[in-house]
Parts: sequence; C-alpha cells; structure tokens
Amino acid sequence: MRHKTLPMKRIGIVGLGLIGGSLLKALRVHDSDLMLLTVDQESDESLALVDEQVDSLELLANVVDCLILAVPISVVTLLTTRIAKATKDRKNPLLVLDVASVKRKIAANFEQLSSATVEFVATHPMAGSEKLGFSHSRAGLFINAPWVVAPHGRNTQDGLEKAKGVIECVGATPIFMEATAHDRVMAMVSHVPAILAKSYLEFVRKHCPEMEKIIGPGFRSFTRIAHSNPKMRQEIAQENKKEIQHTLFCWMQGIMFDK
Repeated sequence: MRHKTLPMKRIGIVGLGLIGGSLLKALRVHDSDLMLLTVDQESDESLALVDEQVDSLELLANVVDCLILAVPISVVTLLTTRIAKATKDRKNPLLVLDVASVKRKIAANFEQLSSATVEFVATHPMAGSEKLGFSHSRAGLFINAPWVVAPHGRNTQDGLEKAKGVIECVGATPIFMEATAHDRVMAMVSHVPAILAKSYLEFVRKHCPEMEKIIGPGFRSFTRIAHSNPKMRQEIAQENKKEIQHTLFCWMQGIMFDK
C-alpha cells in the first residue's frame, strides 16, 4: 500500500531513463501537487511530466528537499562530490538517494560525504526490465517490489524515515540491509544469473542456428536478462567482482556459503 503523504514537497530526479522515468511517473501519479524537477540535459519526451528544469546539478541540489540519482554506478560518486560542495550553505538538510545495484563502495562514499547540510542514503530498487529508456518506463514498475536501503554510520533516523516514505509512496517495500551483505546477495540472485544467461544465450546462438525458429517461452524467460544494458552489466561485474567470483566459485565447487 502506498504512503498517503510524502515527507517532502520538492523532489529532483537526475537521469530519466527506465528507473528515473518510472519514478517520475509514479511520483506524479501519487501526488499531483508535488513539485518535480530535473536538470536541462533530459529529453523532451520526459519533460511533459516535469514542473521545472534547472540549469545545473548544483542549482537543483539547492532548490529541492530530496534528490534522486538514477544514474550509472560510475557516475554516482562524481555527482555526490559536486552535491556535497554545492550544499554546504543549505539551511535545511538535503536528502539524496541513489538507485545503483552495487552498494558497498557507494555507501562508504555516502558516509564520508554526509553532513549537517546533506544526507546521502544508499538504496536499490529490485525492479527493472531488459528494455531501456524513458519510453519503457511506467508508473507501476515498483508496485510490491523490494527496495533495499543500505544505511551507513552517518545516516539519521529522520533521513532513513524520509527515504522509506519515498520508497513506500511509489508502492515498493523497504528492506534494510547492510551494504556488503546486499552486494553478496545481489551476486547470487541477480548479477551471476545475468552472466549465466548471457553466456548460455551466446553458446546456443553459436551452436544452434535453428534456435530462433523453435525456441519457446521457457528459453525466452531464462535468457531475458541477457538482453539487459551491456554497459550497466559491465559496470556491475567490475564493481561487484569479488562477490561475483565468490558466488561462481562456490556454485561450481558445490560448497556451502559461509554464514
């Protein structure tokens, strides 16, 4: 069930692709009076749902109550450094959420940069699609989906409650999990399955030229994730390399994970 009220009135979103676009649509459906802002690099297609475009990330960070970074893993820390510098004179603290699918390094960066004027909260919605871009975004993407929150040492109860409020208002279920544990679990349930699906699809394409004529829904379902954004998957494989390797080793050796 969605939250009846949001804990803030002005929300900025950077990155209006599948996840950011779905957040934009879900927030707009939830509260028509909510002010939704973005930066001027976004596409014309998405701007019909935006109340205001601003000229820079720095300006955006100073005119909203909450800022959501729906950007690639490699971009998150670059933006947060700029946000931390830009918000040092804010009177009311800014809440910043990310949605990246690897959390350990990001949570550590967020802990270092959080201050009295800006609080960074590391999060990861367990929702998505192999299809990319704003055109495939939808307001209902997060309904009943788990949404991980990975607290760090400088998060406040107020900040975490506000993050929880944003997550619940788009229909998702907040799950609190330590960042390293998140990355290990994601390796098992998301990152390794994507690698296996991609590898097997390439194997079949090479050795079974007739595949396109005879494959059914089972094969399509098994390999669906293989069609996801290759650049994103490459970043995930690099950022969560240790946990992915550990998962693959344990699976191939048939040994139990350490609890």
